Amino acid sequence: IVIFTSLCYTITIKYERVKNMSIDKAIENAVASVKMEGFQVDSECVQWCKKLLEKEISMEQYITLVKQKSGVVAQ
Repeated sequence: IVIFTSLCYTITIKYERVKNMSIDKAIENAVASVKMEGFQVDSECVQWCKKLLEKEISMEQYITLVKQKSGVVAQ
């Protein structure tokens, strides 16, 4: 859960800093960064991050999705 949340946070920060960067490029950079640290990135999580950046879902919704996927009971 921490990795997925960290991934999306990293993507959001990078995207906000470089507004002229495309969402896909921001995601690509963040995924590479997470993989360099030895973690795997789930394609579904990447899709959710894209939806978050496109304002289709909120951060709260994203975190709920990740918790559900990982089996953590959302409170």
